[in-house]
Amino acid sequence: MKNTSVVAEWSMLTIAGVALVAAIWLPFGFALGGLIEEWEELGLFVTHGPIFFIDGTGSLSFLRGRPLTFAPQALAYALDHSTFFYWHLLLALSLVIKFLSSAYVGRFMTRSLVGGLLIGALTLHYPADTMQINLRTLHIDCSIALALLAGVLALRAQEVAGMTARLALSLLAAALFIAGSLIYEAILPLALVPALAMYVRYGLVSTVARCVKQPAVLLMWGAALVACVVFVAIIGQQSDSYQGTLVGQTGGWFQKLAYWARTIVFTALHRGFWQAWEQIYSLAWTQLSFRTVFLLISANIALCFFLLAVREETAKDVPWTQKASPVRLLFAGIVLFVACYSPFLLSTSHVAITQRTYLAAASGGAMVVTAVIIAFRFFLSARIIATVIAAPTVSAALLAQIYQHDQYNRNYAQFGRPIVKALATATAAFPPGAPIPIVNMYGGLNGTWDLGVAVTLVTVYLLPTSGPPILCDGRTGQMLPLVRPFPKKSCTIKEDNLTVVAADGKQATYSRFAVIESDGTVTLHDNKATPPIQALKTIMPPVLTLGNWAPSDSWFNRVRNSGLAYECKFESMWGYAVPCRTFGIYEGEWTGVGMPPVSWVNNKDAGLIIDTLEPNRSYKMILQLGKYAVTPALDQLQLTFNGSPLQLVWTDPRRIEASIPYELVKDRINVLGLSAPLDDKSGLSIALQHLQIWPMR
Repeated sequence: MKNTSVVAEWSMLTIAGVALVAAIWLPFGFALGGLIEEWEELGLFVTHGPIFFIDGTGSLSFLRGRPLTFAPQALAYALDHSTFFYWHLLLALSLVIKFLSSAYVGRFMTRSLVGGLLIGALTLHYPADTMQINLRTLHIDCSIALALLAGVLALRAQEVAGMTARLALSLLAAALFIAGSLIYEAILPLALVPALAMYVRYGLVSTVARCVKQPAVLLMWGAALVACVVFVAIIGQQSDSYQGTLVGQTGGWFQKLAYWARTIVFTALHRGFWQAWEQIYSLAWTQLSFRTVFLLISANIALCFFLLAVREETAKDVPWTQKASPVRLLFAGIVLFVACYSPFLLSTSHVAITQRTYLAAASGGAMVVTAVIIAFRFFLSARIIATVIAAPTVSAALLAQIYQHDQYNRNYAQFGRPIVKALATATAAFPPGAPIPIVNMYGGLNGTWDLGVAVTLVTVYLLPTSGPPILCDGRTGQMLPLVRPFPKKSCTIKEDNLTVVAADGKQATYSRFAVIESDGTVTLHDNKATPPIQALKTIMPPVLTLGNWAPSDSWFNRVRNSGLAYECKFESMWGYAVPCRTFGIYEGEWTGVGMPPVSWVNNKDAGLIIDTLEPNRSYKMILQLGKYAVTPALDQLQLTFNGSPLQLVWTDPRRIEASIPYELVKDRINVLGLSAPLDDKSGLSIALQHLQIWPMR
């Protein structure tokens, strides 16, 4: 291939990659901030400095099987302590590298620039996973990008003629692959990419002959893989490591193999090649609001595919669909997809979710989908396939990524931004080193997705000299975050004092404390000041200044198209739903494969804060309970709306309907109360599964 042609092709692919990645950020900018682990990492960095390497000592030693797992985040923090700008930049860069590497492999396998563009775009946007576009996945995306880039270099090393260049490329490929595996070991199956790419292009016999003829590349690549596998195996034998906690499955090998086979067929393949794509159809026709904008983006993608298909036919007189074997591409894609999913078979909880488990497998999924598209060559011309089938497929996958980014931005707008802003305002009102008593009336701070488990490290990051936050739920008198088994700690506000009772019965009283109000503002209560309650001026920390995306800016109008005015799915920490503003309710818990998660009510004054209803309008509510309940909780369950009791209609033993009269509905902040007696032993009453509220016509 001439140098000018190579430069032209790489220029086109680079422009395409940057454009496809930029399209994911288009509706949001850099508004997304930390959700869960990001705050934990920032808290560690501000205390100990950037952590680029984890050794076998200290509190992080359980992660020694991933010694470089914090390196991407540490680099972003080192470049800018104050914002998430470089987190976004490194995430976008990793996705561009992921696209270019996959496009190179696709170009190699299909002998076509159109085929390379298609495989690269589908690898980038593959819809099966729901965790690619958020900052907590930065290290995984970087790990995959390094592994794919390493595969490209190994593939290139196999093709170059000079021994020096071959050895240099092989050494660099091995180093990058090892680095990627030390960030996230689940990418090890991506080591199959060079061999599978050669098989698709040349066939099995010719691939073996080429590897035998050029053994240096194979030996160095194989040595890197073996070293990584041995390292993971050694760490996995240590029960105090993260990997060691995953290898303790019980049962014989026959039982394990049967379970793994069922999981691959009915979970992995079903999700990767049916469910994920079917959900895109639902998104496009029931929720997408900015259809004109998205159609313009899709039209540009179709035009690019059409022009590239015409270019290849004009230059080489061979349609792009005729240059590859769809059978070999299909087989190789299935092998790679299953191999990349297989590490997660060791964890029962991972096979029940769609977060991180399909990120590496996307490479195989892209090959399978491309093989199916190429197979249309028996019925349609290459130009029609590129424009009418390939391009819309890429556009559909892009829509899934934009929706994913929307979902995480919605989550951040609901809890991350207002809570971090409130914490910054509250902590500034106390002297350095002093305890920070805070009463929470906003809701949440109960578990994982609503910042409960990360709130201490958020405070450490915002004000490193501050004391520990003391969080009291002002509606239930419970200490936050809620953990199980629930410790016997409580808090009360009496005579303008906040009293906290520890598990051992010791009391601490604070005459000065902050209150996060229902609307997210912060007031300072000080019974020695005049006036005793003061509204604090909101402090906007630099970490929140990159953007201010709001749910009203969404491309997906969930309310208008579904008719729902409010919805709460009581998801577990593994879930994908936006968390709800609850109080007296545990975070949702996973109940088993194929089973819906539930949230247990743990306080007689539990409830939810609902901020999406319009005043002076009547609504209908449906509450779906889990199959678990503690008698006599169901018999004595009462629901109130802003303090007024609701008339309940039991349509079945686990489904409640009720009407909410318009005169009870307030503007912005409404409280749905749930009251049921608690079991003396467990401290629980009922399990919640799903809440929906519709406007009545």
